[in-house]
Amino acid sequence: MAHTEAACERATADARANFRKAVAQFATGIAIVTVEAEQSDEVHGMTINSFTSFSLDPPTVLVR
Repeated sequence: MAHTEAACERATADARANFRKAVAQFATGIAIVTVEAEQSDEVHGMTINSFTSFSLDPPTVLVR
């Protein structure tokens, strides 16, 4: 059981580090955000001019 918990903690730490690294590389400018609806598999997108890392836990961004 401890082995599984340790692997899960490492995966979570890796995901946080990857998220932090990704948002740190976006300085400023125009971006395109896309999402896929879970229930209908529809894809929606929009162009944004503001992208800010809001929280690392849970990984959250603020877009406008």
